[in-house]
Amino acid sequence: MTIQIKGSFVVPADRAKTWDFVSTPDKIVTCLPGLQESRIDGNKIFARIKAGVGFIKGTFAVTCVIAENDRERYHAKLVISGSGAASSFNADVLIDLKEAASGGSELTYSSDAKVSGPLGSLASSMIEGAAKKLVDQIFTCVKEKLS
Repeated sequence: MTIQIKGSFVVPADRAKTWDFVSTPDKIVTCLPGLQESRIDGNKIFARIKAGVGFIKGTFAVTCVIAENDRERYHAKLVISGSGAASSFNADVLIDLKEAASGGSELTYSSDAKVSGPLGSLASSMIEGAAKKLVDQIFTCVKEKLS
């Protein structure tokens, strides 16, 4: 199953400070919900995350690679893959940051993700809802840390 999610949120910090936080692996990893352990190797984050969607729950081994990090244009591409609970997923995530009209920074994101296994058999609306909830939790944490 392929799902797409996109959205935006405003952070009360300027672009440089926000970009530094979201593009630095050892900073952004602190905002991953359900994080049990992590290891950082350059532009890669390796993590074990406890998560669940509906009746499917488990621990997922996740790898996130910052494939592009353009600090001048405030643009990044993340390549995320993971497996657990007899399921797997892969996602490409594009992130852009601009000055918000109300002050601070506006971060926009879009993602195409492929999900297989028992997770892939769930209704797409359920998967999209869980993915959106996860993203919202991450960005709520980012806002709190940068306030």
